[in-house]
Amino acid sequence: CCSVPLPPGGGDPQGWATLLDQALAQEVGDHTAKSRSPGRGLPVVVGGLPVGNYVYVDGESHRGGGFGVALDGIGEGVRLDAVVCQGSVPFGPWLEITGVREDHVITGLNGQNPREVLMPLLHSPEVPGEGHTMAGVFVDPTPVTGLPGTSAASASLALAALDGRPNCLVRPMHRFTPEGYLIASPLTEALPYAPRMQLQLHCHSPEQALAELRARAEHDVERHGGRPPGAAIIVSCGARGSQLYGEEGVESRTLRSVWGCDVPTAGFFAGGELGPVGLKTYMHGYTTSCLMLRACA
Repeated sequence: CCSVPLPPGGGDPQGWATLLDQALAQEVGDHTAKSRSPGRGLPVVVGGLPVGNYVYVDGESHRGGGFGVALDGIGEGVRLDAVVCQGSVPFGPWLEITGVREDHVITGLNGQNPREVLMPLLHSPEVPGEGHTMAGVFVDPTPVTGLPGTSAASASLALAALDGRPNCLVRPMHRFTPEGYLIASPLTEALPYAPRMQLQLHCHSPEQALAELRARAEHDVERHGGRPPGAAIIVSCGARGSQLYGEEGVESRTLRSVWGCDVPTAGFFAGGELGPVGLKTYMHGYTTSCLMLRACA
């Protein structure tokens, strides 16, 4: 377990995720430098913000702020694995952001007007069914403090990819301006859209969300020789659950069908979900972020 001080006034929620990453930075260094047993897994932060941004501590209500706990099973015979499901699937080519106004208005893609680039893609046969169109933006997957650029860090990032961690942040696309610029939800307060970032369209729908959850859960089980987790912590966006599927318990039933047995679980609905992209923790949206716990084989 680790505790970290919050910046004055609470700050950007993504900053809280960075603080948790910094608290685990030594763990990342130990993993890469000491070549620990692959059965022990990577350090991981999973969690979420409360819906409405209220926090209740010792019977008192606080507007804003937050807290986090990082479980570290290394050395205790417990392996921790993140399964992060963003509820969408990619389609179309990667596009380079070439112009930005303010922090979330994209004025250029591949050197062209965004509407002229995106409209043919949005009406192409590649669109994987009906749903909401999202923007998946490739972000830095290296640890906040660690060994970026070294062979050890590269090996850990490759392991993170094998673990099925996402490689991008998915954000809603809102509308085009009269000029054809794209307005998208911000990435984080400290990470605006910028030229040279790579973007790929994603389709978000109940069918895609459930298919991705099943696929990632199956991948997690397969990587452990068919063993389901011994326990799981599940943090889901408040916009999922019955609001997305029209009934309760859909994702719980899906996970149980993959596991083939009852697994003790705990969790909550969140207004922003914490989970890794590579070796760095980010704030997600419309996501189910799971922490799978297993006894080391």
